[in-house]
Amino acid sequence: MINIFIGFIISIISFNLFIVSNRAVTLGSTLESLPMSLIENSVAVSSSSYVYFDKSLLEYNVTNYIDTILKPKYKNYGLDFYYYNSEDELICFGNECSGVEITLVSKLTSFTIFKKTMYYEIQRNQLWMEPNY
Repeated sequence: MINIFIGFIISIISFNLFIVSNRAVTLGSTLESLPMSLIENSVAVSSSSYVYFDKSLLEYNVTNYIDTILKPKYKNYGLDFYYYNSEDELICFGNECSGVEITLVSKLTSFTIFKKTMYYEIQRNQLWMEPNY
């Protein structure tokens, strides 16, 4: 009788671990598979030929893409955007920023939080990305 009870508890724990790991993989792959065309379409050129990210367009494109994929499955998630200058890696307060850090945060369980960050920079007129594992 005790063996059946222990087997039942272990199967419940295994199923919960499977659900949590499946959610984490889905969230991570959603941010990693963000199409480069969304980022490239958010690049603007100033009158002095300086290339930078259009903040409002970038946030709209990325938020719309993430909402389309995650909203039917997940209710609690958030996107954070941090803009910086890629030359000196300091925070960018103006509108002409050449680097962006996009962070996806979600609550998997009552005590587990998922957080994944991707970096995108414009360097020498090329778009460069780096995942943060």
